[in-house]
Amino acid sequence: MRRFPSWLIVAAVGVLVALAAADAIRPHTESKSTPTNAAATAPASLSGVIVVAGPDCSASALHLPDLAEQNPPRLPDCGGLLWSQDGSLAARCTPDNGSLVLTADLEFTARAAGCAFGWRDGSLSLVRRGDLVLWRRRGGERTVVTRAQLIQQLKGRAERLERPESYRFVDVSWGDDSSFAAILQGDRPWETAIARFTNRTLDWVVPVFGSHADRLRADAGGRVAFARTVPISQFRALDARGRELNLPGIANANAFAWSPDGKWVAITTRTTTFVAPVGKTDVAAQLPLGGESVEWLP
Repeated sequence: MRRFPSWLIVAAVGVLVALAAADAIRPHTESKSTPTNAAATAPASLSGVIVVAGPDCSASALHLPDLAEQNPPRLPDCGGLLWSQDGSLAARCTPDNGSLVLTADLEFTARAAGCAFGWRDGSLSLVRRGDLVLWRRRGGERTVVTRAQLIQQLKGRAERLERPESYRFVDVSWGDDSSFAAILQGDRPWETAIARFTNRTLDWVVPVFGSHADRLRADAGGRVAFARTVPISQFRALDARGRELNLPGIANANAFAWSPDGKWVAITTRTTTFVAPVGKTDVAAQLPLGGESVEWLP
């Protein structure tokens, strides 16, 4: 009988061990079979409409809790478009760090300097030369927090961040008309932090060590969710005081939404939307919708 070289046997064993380890760390929620029809169920306490858009921005919607399919009330953010809360306007960043403002029919209506990051009561948040400003199609602009004011407030929290003078706004999400969350980035790739402001004043700042962060979502209750993309894309959440909030460990997640009543979260992957109570790691429902973005509408 032919004998294989010892180095080949060792290599084969190594491959098997690596495959076993990869299977062991795969989250259980992703390894379960995904519902593909109305047999999927949802808790009776759920309400509203889940809207999910695919890579081509085609959208599907399920009414909760009966999971009846319906026409999407409006499109979720998708394909670089950021929609206002009422769906009447959309904004898109341009290569020259400006923003195009479009109507509901995606027709050009205005142009603004700075990149679009969030809507607040009909106003568009823009980061311009390090300052956070609010732009309106009709009416003047208003500066919310300047880069200098940001640095000054961060220096008051120097025990939390090194080199606070290097940080700047890179993303903003409004929870309500007076509070917003922000992703802050320093000069070094690993210098990332999540911050929350109320009435232009820094409430807290939390470093996200060694990890890029994006897809920020704030809610009216002061909570913040964001995707941590190293080593895998997985959402994390912080409560109104900046403390870690439990979430299901869904790997390769694309999008996140808070429920309108603030009691649930939705996390979307390519094939499935997982629903869980706020602060819990157990999944309460797996909805047969997956894609690149998700909105939970009343």
